[in-house]
Amino acid sequence: MAFRVERCTSLEELGEAVFAIGQYFGMEPTAERIERFSKNLPIERMHAARENGATVGGAGAFPFEMTVPGGTVATAGVTVVGTYPTHRRRGVLRAMMRAQLDDVHARGEPVALLWASEDTIYGRFGYGMASVAGSVSIPKDANAFVRPLEPPGSLRIVEAEEALRLFPRVWDQVRRKTPGMLARTRNWWEFRVLFQPPGGGEDGPKRFVVLEREGRPEGYAVYRHKPKFDDGEFDSELQVVEAVALDGRPTAEIWRYLLDIDWSTKITAHLLPADHPLWWLLATPRRMKLRIGDGLWVRLVDVGAALSARRYATDGAV
Repeated sequence: MAFRVERCTSLEELGEAVFAIGQYFGMEPTAERIERFSKNLPIERMHAARENGATVGGAGAFPFEMTVPGGTVATAGVTVVGTYPTHRRRGVLRAMMRAQLDDVHARGEPVALLWASEDTIYGRFGYGMASVAGSVSIPKDANAFVRPLEPPGSLRIVEAEEALRLFPRVWDQVRRKTPGMLARTRNWWEFRVLFQPPGGGEDGPKRFVVLEREGRPEGYAVYRHKPKFDDGEFDSELQVVEAVALDGRPTAEIWRYLLDIDWSTKITAHLLPADHPLWWLLATPRRMKLRIGDGLWVRLVDVGAALSARRYATDGAV
């Protein structure tokens, strides 16, 4: 078939390209939504496949800085990759991935990474599973710690504007020593973490809490209440969107807060490391129902630059 893969040059083209995957998730590419999205995904970082002037596929890449052992590396965060159902199995995806990788290499980003919606897609294009991630569902009656904890820190519920000022201080301390974590711009915080859809969205509004000690933020959490009543009894869920804290006691304190929130029969969280401290904090860790799945998928775009960006335990050469 005759189609071309080109960079997008306008918000309209960006919306059409994003709709290639967005349509499968019930998303409507409204002008307001696409403009907000473009603050994190530059228009020129979105590739579109076109046939006779009509968009038939799209593939984007966020510009990131990723932590690696002992340093950081410029990274392309591959996102919103999809093909219109009218043009599946015709080489559209392969052409877009080829164009995207060439563009990433030309921009001097030695690494590309993604979260895979399906685990059989991206191995064809040189990506491999580089980490695993866990999901938990902790029953309320299994939330006890192995040892009682009296939090000496101060917890405050804050509004989004104050969260925007305090939360990045914690994130930056944690991510600089945690391989695989990404630097976040202000736009990223506003849109991906703190943004509230009109009416709170289907999952309800986000709540923000900060843990402070002597006036310094040491941890935070973003969470939602998902109310539910069954046969006259509440069966509500507390969804942890993100909980980040400094190592040790601050991590225990922020999770103690989340586990103690009333009017929830279970606490759920996703994208947790497989060795999360909850393993050692909870008195009955097997009841948190940890499910392990694939995490980051990574491709080395420039092998030499990617492997030179990190430090090693010993000297040597390959």
